[in-house]
Amino acid sequence: MGDREVCQAFVVTVLRPQVVAHRGASDAEPEHTLAAYLQAIAWGADALECDIRITADGHLVCVHDRRVNRTSDGHGLVSTLELAQLEGLDWGSWKKLSAANGGQESEVPDVVERSDRSHLLTLRNLFGVVKDCGHYIPEEQPEILSQKMLEFFGE
Repeated sequence: MGDREVCQAFVVTVLRPQVVAHRGASDAEPEHTLAAYLQAIAWGADALECDIRITADGHLVCVHDRRVNRTSDGHGLVSTLELAQLEGLDWGSWKKLSAANGGQESEVPDVVERSDRSHLLTLRNLFGVVKDCGHYIPEEQPEILSQKMLEFFGE
């Protein structure tokens, strides 16, 4: 057997680690905002991860904490607020203020932004963006998955 045949017999497949964007590109953009997920897609993330909470009126929203205090200009539990109330909050200014304070959290944002960096992201909207970017949504259509999740949480 020549050298070439030996090399071909020992082909090694190297698997690269998968990059999962937790809360989107949350280092660069406010977590769980459209801007964070779009940045993660632009940077080539292999998968997107989001935390899902249910609102008082039954909508699925992408919010990490039980309370809105840390990442918005509001106060209270996500589960006790309706979608319209949550959509009225600023979800992005805290990130800019935190960066200005050397990474320290600020009390309440005094600057209100209205952009992809500051709007509440619903699960339905996130699925729409992922699908529009040509990415795969596992198993089912977003509407069916959302309905199954609502049914699960309603039990």
